[in-house]
Amino acid sequence: HATRDRNNVPVRSSLARVHFSTGRLEQRIGLDSEALKSCEAARAELLELVKLYPEHRLANQLREELAACHELAGELLTDLRKPQDGLTAWRDAVTVREELARDNPAVTRYQEALPAAWTRLALLHAAADDRDEATRYARRAEQYWQARPPADATGLYDQARVQALLTASASSESDGAVS
Repeated sequence: HATRDRNNVPVRSSLARVHFSTGRLEQRIGLDSEALKSCEAARAELLELVKLYPEHRLANQLREELAACHELAGELLTDLRKPQDGLTAWRDAVTVREELARDNPAVTRYQEALPAAWTRLALLHAAADDRDEATRYARRAEQYWQARPPADATGLYDQARVQALLTASASSESDGAVS
């Protein structure tokens, strides 16, 4: 019975991808509530697969897809005016991405996904007026880019947003020290 269930992992992973893709499409046409339901179905499936089959040959792919689902949920929850829930989903995404990067140091895409996730989390914390957490995640992204400059336009844009956030944070700290 366990072997039969293990053999269903690719099928269940495909089902999760269908839910995720449906959610992404629903998001693009402005159906955010429906998109969140699709995303949550994908997340539930992937969470179960990751938990039940941590040693499966697809385990890293499942974790990477789970991180993407957390990110989509974070976007949707933020758009649905549930910023704290959005932050939680993004924290979950960062946790999974950090584990993937730590467990697979030779896999470049896992390493390169980190600063984008840290940037998004920094910006969400800044929007929630949590300057300390925003600065913490922005600095992590900045430190990454000091060692490995961004490889594409999206990375350069994220880097610029992090620099702006850190500059604004430093400016407000110095303004606070003067008053």
